Amino acid sequence: MAQRWNRVDSLRLNDEILAVSMDLTGNLYVADAGGKITKYDESLAKVASSSKARFNTISSVDANQILKVFVFYQTTQQYQFLDRFLTPLQPALNIESDSFAQYSAATLSADQMIWLVNEDRLRLQKYNPILQEVIIDTDLSYFLTGDEQVKTLQEHNNRLYLHHQQEILMFDSMGNFISKLPLEFDQPFSLYRERLYYIEEGRLLRYHLDTMETEVVDIVLPKEVRFILSGDNVHFFFTSQKIIAYR
Repeated sequence: MAQRWNRVDSLRLNDEILAVSMDLTGNLYVADAGGKITKYDESLAKVASSSKARFNTISSVDANQILKVFVFYQTTQQYQFLDRFLTPLQPALNIESDSFAQYSAATLSADQMIWLVNEDRLRLQKYNPILQEVIIDTDLSYFLTGDEQVKTLQEHNNRLYLHHQQEILMFDSMGNFISKLPLEFDQPFSLYRERLYYIEEGRLLRYHLDTMETEVVDIVLPKEVRFILSGDNVHFFFTSQKIIAYR
């Protein structure tokens, strides 16, 4: 019998939502257009908030690591680490690998390196923030033309998922291409355990990464969903200024 999902919580924010992430304990991290990141628990109660990012627009947030939160500022080509209370561990840092590069996406790897998509040179790069140098460099020109921007870059279970246009490319921890997932969609998606949740034609679908089977999830979706985060028996949907939870 299919699980029945019910809308249980919602929260309207004052500013536009720009990026989201969820840690291993189910806390949400929401970056807004006001330059702040706010941490919420699973009941959408506020836990912590960062100071406003001066002169920077937050492009992505990654809270998948245990001890720190990774923040990427595409407009200034900088990154920053915060602790779990959203206090900066250091000022925003420049990516020092290539003065001519333009990075369109970034995320943290399980070994504390930074994955980058070099948009100008169509490269997937793994950057060591301590040595301040690229340690892995993979050619993406076979997959990308440079005319489109990468929508999502995310590491999950030692695999890196790169979403551009309607495709998801999968790479291993050394940057080697593994395969292209047999899915086509341009909407947001969420990875949880061995499942990938995505939106297609107004429906939420669940794709099993091991069996490659697809199922429809019985949820009436909000309109204009920008982001999805999924966990144990919970889905969070983010519109421009609202968080909606289903259990």
